[in-house]
Amino acid sequence: MLWGIGFLKAGVTLADAVTTVSPTYAREILTEDLGMGLQGILSARRDNLIGIVNGIDMDVWNPETDPYIPANYDTRSLGRRAANRAKLEERFGVEEGSGPVMSVVSRLGTKIK
Repeated sequence: MLWGIGFLKAGVTLADAVTTVSPTYAREILTEDLGMGLQGILSARRDNLIGIVNGIDMDVWNPETDPYIPANYDTRSLGRRAANRAKLEERFGVEEGSGPVMSVVSRLGTKIK
């Protein structure tokens, strides 16, 4: 925490959705033992807390065939991803080309006893 600001707490509070590495972990972080002090805000956001099963189902998340992205691509047509980025920037009101687009899937931390 820097200057009394909880950046993770702010992110959890302001996010449209909060995802975790599994449905089980989504339930676990609502407890005092594994919530790392955020169990209260996570409980308040329970309707927007989603556990995503570890791993990727390549039949569903396949950029070659995914019907939900603007431009399908494969290893020979990576340039087509630019259309997907442009749509993402438009959807979330991000200035075009303003920086990298990243997503992180991780645990909050480990409680030391």
